[in-house]
Parts: sequence; structure tokens; C-alpha cells
Amino acid sequence: MTSDMDTYHNSVTDILVLVDHTESTYIQIYGKDHLLKWEQVQSAREVPKFLEQNIFSATYQITTNGKFSLVPNEVSELSGYAQLNLGDDDDIKEYSLPNFKIIGKHVSIADTKRLVGVENKLDVGLILEKLDSSKKSDTILFYDLGGVLTLLVWKQGVFHLANRYVVNSEEEVFYYVMLAAEQLELNAAELDFNIIGSEDTHRKYVEEFKDYLASLHNASVNQYRNSDEEAVTTYLAKCVL
Repeated sequence: MTSDMDTYHNSVTDILVLVDHTESTYIQIYGKDHLLKWEQVQSAREVPKFLEQNIFSATYQITTNGKFSLVPNEVSELSGYAQLNLGDDDDIKEYSLPNFKIIGKHVSIADTKRLVGVENKLDVGLILEKLDSSKKSDTILFYDLGGVLTLLVWKQGVFHLANRYVVNSEEEVFYYVMLAAEQLELNAAELDFNIIGSEDTHRKYVEEFKDYLASLHNASVNQYRNSDEEAVTTYLAKCVL
């Protein structure tokens, strides 16, 4: 994997993934074997020019930490619901799941208007699309990006909670996770307990929760755990590959 565009050779089977965080965008290109071929991290809005000149089998732009809301499936008119829960109905992305919908704000950093066929995705919607039907037990998945905790919870395989909380310390993360576990009466000893984060963050929370919940697993890809943003980026990319 390299960030040198001169060493990147395009194939029409390549997949382009852009993941927007609060202040940066990870731009990744994956080959047909779903291995990372090229990557760049930037804070500028303009994407590298050479991306416009290459052909990709799919292009995804994924946003993190954005506002979202769960909506009953029977609600068909989303404009008023979005204005009430998200502030307005601009740039709304909708995900339909078996028991509910998710609507969220697609607020991007990278300007992808010159790229062809971009599919916009929200982190929470993407994860739930990928995981909701596969969960069979009590499950918690969480990640902390820039002081925003994202928390997803299933009870006996049934999805129960998706929320974001502004957090300023490890203790606040511990509080919100434990609150969800206690209020939903999850089985602490047999909990499928997961974090998406760096190696350091994983170790930190293993210590934090070890006397209260089951072992905490790191759901991110082994070799991409140098930072929380890198871990979440690669996890989300794997959801669309």
C-alpha cells in the first residue's frame, strides 16, 4: 500500500472509498482481492486530480459522526421528521432495515462532484446493514472518534439501540456503555462485546471493562489499528467491499 500516485496502476475492478471524519478524509483504493492498493489522508476538500481520470467499479463516500435518527417503517413522509429530529431535510440519506429506517445527514468534507457514480453512505446505516441480520446474541459495538461515542446494541439478536454521545473522558464512555448494558439487561458474562479502535484504545478499554463485562474484542482489521480513525475507516471500507 502506498500514497504515491505514480506507483498506482488502475484496474477497472478497483473500488474507491472515501471516509470523511470531522477534520480529515481517508481516500483508499482496493483491488479485486479487496486488498488496499493506495491510500491518502487529507484535510483539503479537493480530491486528487488523478482520481477523476481513472475508472472504478464502484465509488463510495462514507461520513462519520453525523446526525441520524431511527424512524418507524410506517412513516413515509420523511421531510417533516427530518426537520424535527435533524434540524432540516437537506442532504438526507435513508436506510431501510426490516424493522425500521435510519435517516441521517450526509455532510462531507471531500468534494466528490467530479467523480463518477459516487454512492453516499452513513457509518451507522452501513454498519447496521452489514450486521443487523447476523447478530444472534446480546451484542455491543462502539467506537469513539474525536470525542463522539457511537454505540450500537442488540439484545438476543434483536437491534435495540443506536446513539451518539459527546464524551470528554474514558469514564464517560464507560458510563454510557454500562448504562445501555444495565437498562437493556444484557447478559454481561456472555456478551459479544466489541470496539472499533486502535490497539492502544482497545487495551485501555479492556482494562476499563474487565471487571464488569465479557472480554472486549477489537473488531477492526489487524494491520490497520494505528489510530482510531484508521481503524474505523478500514472497518467501514470492509462493509462496502
